[in-house]
Amino acid sequence: MVVREAGRSRITAAHGAARANGIALIGRSSAVNINSRQDAIERLFNYAALSYNALMPVGTLPPDWLCALHRATELPFILSELLERLDTRDGLTDLGVRVLVQGHRLLADATEAAYKTQARNALE
Repeated sequence: MVVREAGRSRITAAHGAARANGIALIGRSSAVNINSRQDAIERLFNYAALSYNALMPVGTLPPDWLCALHRATELPFILSELLERLDTRDGLTDLGVRVLVQGHRLLADATEAAYKTQARNALE
């Protein structure tokens, strides 16, 4: 677990380097799957305060969580998993979603399968 102050100093340093080089920063957090709703919102709100250009909550969000996150910040969202009840362009756009990465899970599963196959072959 990264101490928040240590994480904050790393984020600040990355932000300075990105700004100097014209790179957009995306605040990515898995807190929505690990911690409470309030903690996830607080973490993403802290990213917004550090001048990130977009937020990427990782994992499947219940629609009410996405609504709460959208109320907490005006930054655009990048989602990696489609929400069942919001899979229309207008529904997602109204909640600040600007990019929906499809196939993310497929890539992760393929990578894991390749790793396991290589590990099994190394033991034989």
